[in-house]
Amino acid sequence: MGRFPIRVDIQRVDDFGNFQLVSAHTGKNAIKVKVKREVAVPGDKAWLKFPQSRCCVYADETLV
Repeated sequence: MGRFPIRVDIQRVDDFGNFQLVSAHTGKNAIKVKVKREVAVPGDKAWLKFPQSRCCVYADETLV
């Protein structure tokens, strides 16, 4: 399958040296995204595209 875009509200961006961890929300759902350090992350809203083969979805701390 292809990519699917999700509109999110950026809450926080943490710099871990060789990557950034973006914390965002869409509705009541929290999303965490690991991105390359060189990627410019907008300050408030963004559209995210996730390749299905690289996604992990958790519910109640369990991989589904």
